[in-house]
Amino acid sequence: MAYTIEKLAKVKSVVPETVKESGYAVLNADDDLVYAMRERVKCKIALFSMYSGSARIEQHCSKGGIAAVYENGFMLLRIGNQLLPIEEVSNVPVTFGGKAEFNIANALAATLAAYTTGIRLNTIRKSLRSFVPSAETTPGRLNVYEFGDFTVILDYAHNPHGVRALGKFIKSFEGKRKVGVITGVGDRRDEDIIALGEESARIFDEIIIRHDQDMRGRTVEEVENLLTKGIVKINANIPLTYSLAECESVDYAIEHATEKTLIVVLTDDIESVSACIQKHQQKAKVQLLKAV
Repeated sequence: MAYTIEKLAKVKSVVPETVKESGYAVLNADDDLVYAMRERVKCKIALFSMYSGSARIEQHCSKGGIAAVYENGFMLLRIGNQLLPIEEVSNVPVTFGGKAEFNIANALAATLAAYTTGIRLNTIRKSLRSFVPSAETTPGRLNVYEFGDFTVILDYAHNPHGVRALGKFIKSFEGKRKVGVITGVGDRRDEDIIALGEESARIFDEIIIRHDQDMRGRTVEEVENLLTKGIVKINANIPLTYSLAECESVDYAIEHATEKTLIVVLTDDIESVSACIQKHQQKAKVQLLKAV
């Protein structure tokens, strides 16, 4: 059986299709497959877009529809032709000052989900301002650990699209050598694992290939070969290191970190890897105190 993104979208459309007629489905107007879900739902629709001038948003709101859009550093709620300010993204911690564009989109969607269920805009605004991403509040989602001379980011991105979106955020860390700790998911298609390698090669200056405890039907060699195929297609000269265990790879990356390095760990075992990073962070603090 051939698995395609179109079939995946059909499966995921089951969620909005189950919404009652009185409810709302919040859909991404910037994604063709998600936008098309509006044709199969029985409920009302709210759209969000990273483009305030989106033709889809214009058409939707011209009929009195509700939408949320991003424009010039601001999140805006649109009801018909009426525009209401939601918040400036620089005041929304989860967007990291607007650098994490995918989280701007997530915040737009969350705003619509809250607003269409009757939560007041002022309450939504306060929530957006006060929600701070961290290993505790958003485990595995852009968890940033500062080590003084270098930085570690932990994220659950595990497909080409996720890595591509994360890449825009990573590139905002100018002047840093970017090291990626990556792997491929065994139960994905060959082309998906290769594409993940390609996206990684576009982002990182050095790559460490590690492996999940559960290989999901593939051998270590298969995953390594597919990732490497994608990486060398984009950059044949990129330094590659092969490692077995997830935490061992993190240990290696941190122990070999130099000044102005950004280490990005694409993780599967969030809890264990987070504990591993925090162990190194605590060790660094102890060494700093001893030096003082």
